[in-house]
Amino acid sequence: MDSACDGSGELTATYRRRVRFPAGVRDGHVLSVPTSRHGELEISLELEVQIEPHPLFTLDGDGLLRCEMPVNGYAWMAGRWVEVPTPSEMQQMRLNRNALSYRLSTQGSPTTLRGPRGDYFVKVVPVFPAQDEPEQDALLDQLIAKSTDTVQADRSQPLGQWQRRLKRWNSIQKEPARDE
Repeated sequence: MDSACDGSGELTATYRRRVRFPAGVRDGHVLSVPTSRHGELEISLELEVQIEPHPLFTLDGDGLLRCEMPVNGYAWMAGRWVEVPTPSEMQQMRLNRNALSYRLSTQGSPTTLRGPRGDYFVKVVPVFPAQDEPEQDALLDQLIAKSTDTVQADRSQPLGQWQRRLKRWNSIQKEPARDE
């Protein structure tokens, strides 16, 4: 009878083992750790990976890394640069008022185990003040007046086209009805 296990066939032992997690490992993956000797014992491990949610990033099942971040609405409208977190560092990204989603190539997580880094998708959410200050309102009124003059002068602009159609329609509505 083996006194180490008291005849149970099981033995509890404490030991340390360093394990490297390969790039691209996902929640639920099972990693097999090669057999090692610990005294007279041969020990092999299988580890089931459980990944905690990250406070900034979301990793989709298809391996795409995503982030949703609020940005100053006026900076978004003006196409300014913002700092965006990536898994390795902060990166500069230029905003575009025609886009809410951006793709940063090769800045994401590997899409396959031990594969190359995939793309990283950033969704911006423009945030505006709940109520503008009087100074901001005055500046916005100036901006609206100036941009309205500009788009009305450009016949290819949708707003200018709309306003011309609206003006024609309104003039037709004001014509007196004819008796026939």
